[in-house]
Amino acid sequence: DTTGGSLMARTIDRQRRESELRLRLAIRAAHIGIWDWNLETGEINYSPRAREIYGFAPDQPITHELISAMMHPADLARNLATTSRAIDPATQDKTAFYEYRIRLPGTGEIRWVLAHGEAMFAEVEGKRTAVRFIGTIQDVTDRKNSEAALARSELRQRLAIDAARMAIWDYDFATDTIRGSPELNRIYGLDAAARPTA
Repeated sequence: DTTGGSLMARTIDRQRRESELRLRLAIRAAHIGIWDWNLETGEINYSPRAREIYGFAPDQPITHELISAMMHPADLARNLATTSRAIDPATQDKTAFYEYRIRLPGTGEIRWVLAHGEAMFAEVEGKRTAVRFIGTIQDVTDRKNSEAALARSELRQRLAIDAARMAIWDYDFATDTIRGSPELNRIYGLDAAARPTA
């Protein structure tokens, strides 16, 4: 029945378009860029958002060498090892996760990015081979800066408390327990491992 087949084809097409729309909306809302590396030709395609994150011009050719050159030297070896595991047919690591720094062209500004990737494999001349490596990229500089600022603040607070030999504690009303710093036990003359109650 061609009517039934036509209806099924239209339903599948509509579901595909709806799925693609949901994906586009999620990517846009999360400010995520997409990258696609054709391992057979070496061609790398970046979405407009991915190009924006890296500071690439809309028509600038992108190569693996260019991307590697922009990575912070301290992050490069780890990223290359992660990529190798992802595209190696023996491991086919599907958890390729990268968090690394890049230096933007022109300004030299350091940015933190978070990338995920997964390789696609096919039989090439009778051998299982990675043919594409596709993934996402997101600018996480603000989060990393916030984490660093919080760590610095906590360190300053800890140093000040230690220097003043002050105790810090909090009381949990639900369990009638006190959680305190080691200095609290010292001030009260308790054993260092003691868990004082109210």
